[in-house]
Amino acid sequence: MAGQPDASAWLATVPGPDHSGDAACAVAGCVMMAELGYPGLCRSHRARWRAQGRPAPQEFLYFCSIYGEPRFDLRGLTGQARLEIQYVLQCRSGERRARAAPRSIQPLLTYLAERQAASLLDHSAAFWHGRVGDRHGPASTLRAFIGYAIDCLTRLRDGTGRDSEYNCDVWRLARLGLPVTRRAVFDFRGIEPGWLRALIKRWLRWRISAGLALGQVRKDFTALTRMARLATGLAADPASLGRAVLERYLAGLAIEVTHPKTRSGDISSVATFLRTVCCQQWEPRLPATAVIYRGDHPRPDEPAPRALPESVMAQIENPASPDKMTDPAGRLVTEILIRTGLRVSDACKLGVACLARDGQGAPCLHYRNHKMRREAMVPADDQLAAMIQDRQRHVRRRYPAGTMLFPRKTASPDGTRPMPAGTYHYLLQQWLTACGITGDLGEPAHVTAHRFRHAYASRLINSEVSQEIVRRLLDHC
Repeated sequence: MAGQPDASAWLATVPGPDHSGDAACAVAGCVMMAELGYPGLCRSHRARWRAQGRPAPQEFLYFCSIYGEPRFDLRGLTGQARLEIQYVLQCRSGERRARAAPRSIQPLLTYLAERQAASLLDHSAAFWHGRVGDRHGPASTLRAFIGYAIDCLTRLRDGTGRDSEYNCDVWRLARLGLPVTRRAVFDFRGIEPGWLRALIKRWLRWRISAGLALGQVRKDFTALTRMARLATGLAADPASLGRAVLERYLAGLAIEVTHPKTRSGDISSVATFLRTVCCQQWEPRLPATAVIYRGDHPRPDEPAPRALPESVMAQIENPASPDKMTDPAGRLVTEILIRTGLRVSDACKLGVACLARDGQGAPCLHYRNHKMRREAMVPADDQLAAMIQDRQRHVRRRYPAGTMLFPRKTASPDGTRPMPAGTYHYLLQQWLTACGITGDLGEPAHVTAHRFRHAYASRLINSEVSQEIVRRLLDHC
């Protein structure tokens, strides 16, 4: 119609749309124009407003202003519930462990605000997660936060320490000051009769106060719980725990626990318990026949050699094998176990400043022998020292305030918590599978972290190193 003039010249003469009367979207930072029907919102924000149930304008604009930012919205909570959530969040931040993202716990905050719940302590953690989980689906982070919140608030209300836990039938070991996770408990509710439960609780409290290792206390608890279940014939009178009841217990234990070493450990725990109750005179009504004799222990089997065969060690030390372990921390832990004979728990807990020099300038590894509860030193070769120095530089770059040579990857943002031994066991089994380590007959080799320690000692003995020197190098009792 225009006679096909030059396109550029013609477009310059065409007037553009008139937006002088249009209003911009009311959401801060949005450059889109507002639509009709709901003044002040563009098409995209209008759809979001509808999806949220058409809240009040100021409520929606506030939501848009904080969208994507790490903020916890506590405005709808009651006064008590708001204080409780604030306290829990402060505790979680102060412990410097796993981070709680606002979106992960928002379903709980929304539920508390809608129901105007007075306090989290009105119900159990299972109750809250059941109500919130039914509406928003399962979420491990939300479940963990609810359990953590209930535990923090209960600890604040009831206090901590052994006196506050002693009268409970479920001991939360973290409240006793033990180095365990929050979920670790001793549940005495299945121990009957009541007088036996009271004696077991008293004995375990005494064992913990004496400074016994937590692993041994766990074994004691398991053994005594099993004894209470297998010792049929116990009555409300402590005099019922005689030799006949103990013999029935030993007979049931032989059927339930077939491994002689495990069964002997159970019997030792029961024997120590009965001897302590008698010596301390905790229960005068206990008969003199409540005794475990030496002959009650099963005859031990001849143990198989625990050191790894040299054929297996040759496969493990193959130069191509270490590269198949993708985790550099796991590779270095393996080298330390092989070259120094440390226990895996001690190796994982090495400090970042673990490398030292002796009087002649030779490198040594300084570590804490947790089993013997003392500081110890073990020689390290120059190659291992160079590996550790590289690891130290890496840790100091990533965690300037870190104290662990092998900090755990989760729940330790500042590098002050060590990698769990279980994590290394998992890495080790993955690595062994990837390398295809086999025994002399071609079967998959049974390799554990502790067998490296026995292989280290066997190599020293085969090199005609005296047993006393080997004992000192292993820092054994």
